[in-house]
Amino acid sequence: YALISGGAKWNVIKKNEKYIDETFFFFDQYKLLNQLKINHQYFYDMFKYNKCGIRFLEKSLNALYYNICIFKKVEKKYGSIENYINEKTPYEILENFTHGEYKLQQMRQTLVAEYMRNIGIDFSKPDSHVLRILGQNCLNYAKNNTPIEAIKLIEKFSYITNYSQTEIDFLLWHFCSESYGEICTKNNPKCKICPIKMYCKKGINIAIPTPKQPKIFIKKRPQIFTIESLAKNENRNSNIEIAYRSILCNFEIDHIYKHRQILDLVNSVYHNETSIIPSDYCYNRINLDIVDDFEKRMHIFIYVCRDTYKFIGENASYTGNIVHKDKIVGHWENGKITYLDKSKVR
Repeated sequence: YALISGGAKWNVIKKNEKYIDETFFFFDQYKLLNQLKINHQYFYDMFKYNKCGIRFLEKSLNALYYNICIFKKVEKKYGSIENYINEKTPYEILENFTHGEYKLQQMRQTLVAEYMRNIGIDFSKPDSHVLRILGQNCLNYAKNNTPIEAIKLIEKFSYITNYSQTEIDFLLWHFCSESYGEICTKNNPKCKICPIKMYCKKGINIAIPTPKQPKIFIKKRPQIFTIESLAKNENRNSNIEIAYRSILCNFEIDHIYKHRQILDLVNSVYHNETSIIPSDYCYNRINLDIVDDFEKRMHIFIYVCRDTYKFIGENASYTGNIVHKDKIVGHWENGKITYLDKSKVR
């Protein structure tokens, strides 16, 4: 996705997500390598049939074959891509994939940063939208307007505000992008309705319209679980699940969350932080403590990497493996467990 997004607008990719997954064999590396080796026309025909226009498709296909081989090289040396990611700092990964030992083709800093963000690293993607709004003509934070400068600025904003770098990057991109926020766009920016124009060089001289009175929504007070109330109930997990369900509306589907973020959310209604273990509520992870009732447990996350989880919600149509200590012990198919070998866990 990071690779082909260099040749298409994101709303085009998002609209054709299903067809792209099918075209690329749902990312089966062996099928991909074989097809890329024998026949590129297949990809052209599929994209044409589904009316999904991707510029630079030939370059992307050539780069894809090469890049898969690079990832296999990383996997061979470190045991897995996850091990490599956990061992290196984000800046080391960015440098290695952009200019270093594992340089990827057709992937400069912006697209490598997007790949890193997509696999769960808290990082920003300094694309043209982010560079524009941070640059000297708008908010005037970035003096040189380079990707690395933008990445470091967002890292600084994250430290000051306690918002994740990924979230800040998403908000800036959404604010600028066509077919999304469409405020600070490249052509015909909507400076008159921009809520932050008083901080912007481009919009500072535009009169500020009187804002509409916002609607007031009264939030229901969340149910509070105390240690005393939990002591009355033998099934402790059910109380944690009740706590999770009471704050599910605060999670965003397909959003990446760090372990600390999940603890803070759940701890607001379930005041026993040591019992809040996000990995116990993953579709794709299992351990000895939860093996007996794994099928009946609540599943809402996908384990991405250490301390990083993707929220997909309860009763999702998840398809993938169940892993215990890097070994596959079971499998989901469209939200149902097709097999689970508990003896391998025990």
